[in-house]
Amino acid sequence: MKQIHSIQILIFFILLTKINYIYCDNVCTVWLNPESTNTTSPCGLEITTPCQNFEAAVSTCGSNYDVMNLNFMYSEIPYQISQQSPLNTIDNNKTINLININQTSIEMDLSNMNTSLVNIENDYNTSNNYQSVVNVSGFTFTNFQSGIFRFVKTFLNLTITNCNFKNLNSTSSSSVLFYYNSNTNNNNNIYNNFLIINNSIFQNIQTGGLFLLEQINVVIDNTVFEEITSNYSPHSIMNLDRATTMKFTNSKIINCKSNTQGTKFSISIGYQTTETSLLLPQPSLVFENITLRDNLNGDIIALSTGKSYIISMNQITAENNYYSTPIYFMSESAMGGGNSSALDGASIFIVNLGSQDYPFSLSINNCSFTDNNSTRYGGSIYMNSVNSITITNSTFNNNTVDNSYGGNQIYCSSSNVTIQNSNIVNSGSSTNVTDNNQVACKSSNSCSFKNSDPDFTDFCTPPTDSSNSNSTDHGKSNSKPLTTGQKAGIAIGVIAFCLITTIAIIFIVKRKRTFSYKSIY
Repeated sequence: MKQIHSIQILIFFILLTKINYIYCDNVCTVWLNPESTNTTSPCGLEITTPCQNFEAAVSTCGSNYDVMNLNFMYSEIPYQISQQSPLNTIDNNKTINLININQTSIEMDLSNMNTSLVNIENDYNTSNNYQSVVNVSGFTFTNFQSGIFRFVKTFLNLTITNCNFKNLNSTSSSSVLFYYNSNTNNNNNIYNNFLIINNSIFQNIQTGGLFLLEQINVVIDNTVFEEITSNYSPHSIMNLDRATTMKFTNSKIINCKSNTQGTKFSISIGYQTTETSLLLPQPSLVFENITLRDNLNGDIIALSTGKSYIISMNQITAENNYYSTPIYFMSESAMGGGNSSALDGASIFIVNLGSQDYPFSLSINNCSFTDNNSTRYGGSIYMNSVNSITITNSTFNNNTVDNSYGGNQIYCSSSNVTIQNSNIVNSGSSTNVTDNNQVACKSSNSCSFKNSDPDFTDFCTPPTDSSNSNSTDHGKSNSKPLTTGQKAGIAIGVIAFCLITTIAIIFIVKRKRTFSYKSIY
């Protein structure tokens, strides 16, 4: 029995050693330092013998790995990448980690590179659902004129943390930083795709598009987009397409501009309606604690959708945006150039959203619109043919239009709107919505203001007959709605009246019976 037990222990240790051997074969960890004097090959397998450059480190790992960990040691000398990045053509189903092991950001100079830093492309004819994972942390990328990361026909999980992208210049309409285009056979798996950006800065970039993304979920938090200039493309910040969800929080878009008429320095989110897409979950967009300031021309956040969306906007601050529409929603394509909405709605432009087939819900909460300017309609918000929009706890302050077309603060046409607990302040000589053309309708009865504050319903003329509108809620109200206290008082009064009436009836009946009683004596 002891001999059998010893054999079992021996077999266990052999298997454990074999498992560890396989694991080490599949995980490659390499150290890099451009100030290293080590010239051996392979290099970087120990922290004491780091590789001198990026190419040598990747060569050490070869192609027989599942996970590649590239640990960049701090150096005063920027890391230089050759013309042909060694990660420009790599296989699918890999995990690549570019890691800065220091507290200080490491500069990666891409001026010599003429390919993408990381390029993963799936075979067009394959049906395999490969998952590629790329994690990048702690770098400053500078001096490049094409897509730093490129992923085609592969499921992707890309995470960028504590990175800076500076002094980039795209000479064409292709994306500057990221290009992603998934055309995989299994569209239902697009919700496995993620782009996550945390604590990063995009600054001083001449671009035709920072991000061009398709079929992917996006999470952006605590990130700044500053001095982004669109020269070539209508999507200078982000273009998302096809059944996308997005969460954009605690971030800023400031001092951006478009140099081409009708183009957009935008986050443009589109949905192509197909038989397959109709089976996918309903896309949702969340914008929270976003600052849009000092932007010029074009649209900042643009939505193009052929399907229903659930959109929530909370704590949005739009300040000093000129001839620019920070938030743009439209059911028709917002992807191409021309037809800029910057003439209308200096903060939010919404048109043709929502129908019986594609219900749409937009909520704007705790937002501030200050010192924004449009050319024609709606100094802060322009609404046209919107199925459902709710605005609560928001402030409109000194927004203007350049002419008398209408609506220094809000312009509305053919829409269903609810505005509650919101105020207009410091606008001209009066804060009343009916003065100084603060809120305007395209024509009488063009908007339905349901359950709104009285101040926001007084400016629309009520319908003359039922044929003018599908709603009886809109138009000018002849009296203010009852407060909660008034409604409670009426309810108590009705209940008291019923109780008193019931008691009176009982008393009368009893009295009648008493008088009708006759003694037998």
